[in-house]
Amino acid sequence: MKIQVETGSKAFAGGGFLAFRQADRLLAGRITRLIDEKCPNLGVPNSKRVELIVGQTIHGHKSTNAAWRDAKQTNAAAFVNRKLSKQDGRNIHRAIEAVGKAGGERLYEEIAVGALEKTGVSIAVAHEDSTSLFFTGKKAARAKKGYSRDHRPDKPQVNVGIMHVKGTRFPSAYVVTPGNEHDSQIFVKLVEKAKSGTLVVADRGAVSKENKALVMNKGRHYLFGEKLYDPVKREALEALPKMKRVNKGYFAYSVKEGEEWRHYFLSKKLRSDVRKKRKRNAKETAAEYAKNLEKKRRSSVKRLTRITAEGEEVVVEREVVTKRLFCKTRKQILAELSKNDPLDGVFVLSSDKISNPLEALREYKGKDEVEKVFCALKSSLHLRPFHARKKECVDGVVFITMLALLVVSLLAFCSHATGVAVKTLVEELRRVTLLVSKAVRNGFRKAACLNLEGLARKLLGNVTLLAR
Repeated sequence: MKIQVETGSKAFAGGGFLAFRQADRLLAGRITRLIDEKCPNLGVPNSKRVELIVGQTIHGHKSTNAAWRDAKQTNAAAFVNRKLSKQDGRNIHRAIEAVGKAGGERLYEEIAVGALEKTGVSIAVAHEDSTSLFFTGKKAARAKKGYSRDHRPDKPQVNVGIMHVKGTRFPSAYVVTPGNEHDSQIFVKLVEKAKSGTLVVADRGAVSKENKALVMNKGRHYLFGEKLYDPVKREALEALPKMKRVNKGYFAYSVKEGEEWRHYFLSKKLRSDVRKKRKRNAKETAAEYAKNLEKKRRSSVKRLTRITAEGEEVVVEREVVTKRLFCKTRKQILAELSKNDPLDGVFVLSSDKISNPLEALREYKGKDEVEKVFCALKSSLHLRPFHARKKECVDGVVFITMLALLVVSLLAFCSHATGVAVKTLVEELRRVTLLVSKAVRNGFRKAACLNLEGLARKLLGNVTLLAR
């Protein structure tokens, strides 16, 4: 691959920029073309600004200001575009805002369509899930307090729901919603983005009768994890003696109710883990009770509070102990709190399409891929915490991070490195250094790639850089 660049003579980290250009080349210029069509040109094509921010995101910068300072000091801005190096950081913020105004969600979907065509992956199965991202400040557009997956209920947040295609490392679509919006409402917005005939796999947070009807009316299919409400518990208890072994450590029983198949499962490993955790929590609760026995006798219902420090975070956990426990010994309390439930290790899946319990189990367990996407977005690409405030800036930041994940995942797919974790891929790209020689030949300088070996060479290929 030959790339013509304009740069100075300083060495700098360049793996992220080369990854962006390689991905754009694989998609026949689709990324830069769509960004330039949708977003205004502010002296420099907006695709060049996006390239700079995506590259610096891959390099591990957690804020736009830090990314811009590093780009100016190391001459990375001049590598991307000579005019860009003469501008100030405000233009980078304007670029992020411009992407948000142009509709980052829709723009990403159009780019992802090209990536899916390149990989040749058919959208037969899509995994849906959502996560939360908290803000550093107290006021921000869309930021509301709600259920925090980051264990920061004291901070305002937004929710990000994604639709992930089985067999890839990147989402085919995403939505950004206020932090107090329920998972079932996020699911409604995402199911509209799935193609007709797609099997949508979602967990218990999204399940409802209305959502099941919506999926079927839209011409899609569903596979849900069911919540263990009282009616479902009764059905599961009746199904327990009828279960047969379907896989190592799994027992199942299936029944059809109307147009829906219900699959009842028992996992031995899950049952063991649940019971061990219950005993561990019971010991802690009983020990806490013993320490505060006299205090607890004064009230019919008391709350036991345990405060633990995890890094800079303080986690407060509360457990309710009722009056019936107060007159018992610590040993009796421990036995009552650690009492086994017959439904330990039992879970229920429902689908309008899959009748085979083993197939339903395999597809549902495959939803673990979407959790790895969230881990990559938050840990490797530092999507949290948010520093942006405007609605358009929030949308723009999410778009930039999603695009960075798509770039890395697309290169991994095309270089047959799909078994490598995103964290490892990003670390390899961060090691690549660009160095421009001072000698000029035929009006160009030679820009050399240092540390381009092993997995990084596999991802980027043989790169030849020409600098003015």
